[in-house]
Amino acid sequence: MPVLALGGYIPTFGGNITMSAAEYGMKILAQNVTEIIVPNSGHYIAEEQPDFLVKLLNNFFSGNPDETSR
Repeated sequence: MPVLALGGYIPTFGGNITMSAAEYGMKILAQNVTEIIVPNSGHYIAEEQPDFLVKLLNNFFSGNPDETSR
């Protein structure tokens, strides 16, 4: 079953995030994981980036995995 793992990221302290906690946790439990780091979003992705989230979910559930990250 495809799994979409979303994680927020705000580059407050600089640095480079290579794998979010959402991705790490889902890859332990599932094999077909698509992970998206949502830019300029913290814990409340739906409130902070609603348009971006709707586009991601639309693409993911319509079966367009190549369009999910755009």
